[in-house]
Amino acid sequence: CLNILDFRTVNDTFGHHVGDACLRQVSERLQALQGENRLAARLGGDEFLVVAPHHGAIEAETDTLRALLEQPYSSHELDITLRFSMGVAASPQDAGNASALIQKAGIALDLARRETKGIVFYERKMEEAHLKRLSLLADLKAAINANDGQLKMYYQPKICARTLTATRFEALIRWIHPHHGFVAPDMFIPLAEQAGLINSLTEWVVAAVIRQLGEWQQQDFHAQVAVNLSAQDLSREHLLEHINTLLQRHEVKPESISFEITESEIMRDARAAIQLLEKFRAQGFHLAIDDFGTGYSSLSQLKNMPVTELKIDRSFIRDLEQDPESILVLESIIGLAQNLKLEIVAEGIETEQQVAILEQRGCDFIQGFYFAR
Repeated sequence: CLNILDFRTVNDTFGHHVGDACLRQVSERLQALQGENRLAARLGGDEFLVVAPHHGAIEAETDTLRALLEQPYSSHELDITLRFSMGVAASPQDAGNASALIQKAGIALDLARRETKGIVFYERKMEEAHLKRLSLLADLKAAINANDGQLKMYYQPKICARTLTATRFEALIRWIHPHHGFVAPDMFIPLAEQAGLINSLTEWVVAAVIRQLGEWQQQDFHAQVAVNLSAQDLSREHLLEHINTLLQRHEVKPESISFEITESEIMRDARAAIQLLEKFRAQGFHLAIDDFGTGYSSLSQLKNMPVTELKIDRSFIRDLEQDPESILVLESIIGLAQNLKLEIVAEGIETEQQVAILEQRGCDFIQGFYFAR
């Protein structure tokens, strides 16, 4: 089983007509493979299946196939290079019938795709991990629908560097599974994205945050809360409508919400992302670029983005006390943000000395374990 890595970028960058032409050429190359008893098929989307007899040299055969598929594709006067992930299962050692063989190749492909590896060969231990992921996915879906307290929101403060007060927070979702206990976000959020559950998860988070903001207002505590959005969230047509309905229900104003989007997510399709962000900004929502400095955005694009805040990635904060070059980079980012009239937030703050360095250099807000885990 094989699929094209990040094929969405081809469609977004060059158009679906170019993407479709690439899919046809992939099919032609697979059909042109020489030999008897071979089968090539498209399973759907950008995923394909190849069945072929082997004579003990599986690694060499799969390397040859991958090299063939990763030669450039010509379409509309463009030469496009595609990268592939492949999951391989062999009979009789891995499975004795066709459906089981395809299933196990699919399990290997799932691992190759998640870890962006070129080729993964099926091993029995993968099945247990795969089944656990499927079970967790089913449990996550049930937890979202039941809203029974398994999913919880925590609010990490963004401390004002000048006054050391907290009126801004970042919303962080946590999952306390009834049997497995704490499930790390870096496990279940990518799982939700891959399985198409991220939209439901985002809606749950947004509803919980807006409800909390409404309760705080009733207690005469006025705050701004930041919610993280993914690329899938950005592409949704009805997300803004859903948010506005919740704001009206709980009598919360748009300026009480900030949306954080990672730089790399925006750069997947900068033009489309900017258009959507402009709609959010026009309604009064605050917008932040998260993990700034890790996504290679150009300065020309940055000045056109309708954002109000830059968040400096923790990787630039970690070595402030020992590394003068880290301070130079920090000063450059803060100067850039000030020139663009953007607020600057530094995350990953763990020491008093880091607080002092950031406050001295004009950072607006600071966030991290030093203040609250």
